[in-house]
Amino acid sequence: MAKWTLAPEGSPPLTVELERRGDRFQVLLDGRTIEGDARGTPGGEWLIVTGGRRHRCYAARVDDEVHVWVDGEGYRFAIVDPQRRPSRSAQALPASGEIPAPMPGQVLKVLVGAGDSVAEHSPLVIMESMKMELTAAAPAAGKVVEVRCHPGQMVDVGDILVRLEPDSV
Repeated sequence: MAKWTLAPEGSPPLTVELERRGDRFQVLLDGRTIEGDARGTPGGEWLIVTGGRRHRCYAARVDDEVHVWVDGEGYRFAIVDPQRRPSRSAQALPASGEIPAPMPGQVLKVLVGAGDSVAEHSPLVIMESMKMELTAAAPAAGKVVEVRCHPGQMVDVGDILVRLEPDSV
């Protein structure tokens, strides 16, 4: 069972416990139980059925926040667990150097060009999805090898936005 303490914007923290068994899930949300089925798709979308209703969802971890979209509504949660996993941006640059779109949406701004040197956590691309903005940042210092998106472009989860070559250690 996974357990987190999340703080919704403008609200007090709440405890979330998640248990999955195959496609079935049970969530304890501050003592309230929600059960249903959840199936992930190759594009990163989740189809959730609970209480006889079907919901489309996406979720993305961005540093110390979780961004969740359910049926077109966006929610942002701060992670307040002292024992949490390291943030995605604190992890090493993938061997491919590819920075994928963490959610479906529209590219608003591209802040780098091929040949640019970037520091760890430097903003690369700003996206918008369901009226929420998200900045794709460099997980490690490096040089921009290729930019594969442009302002106004619609992207899906996992589409490659930028390719980086890590700095030599």
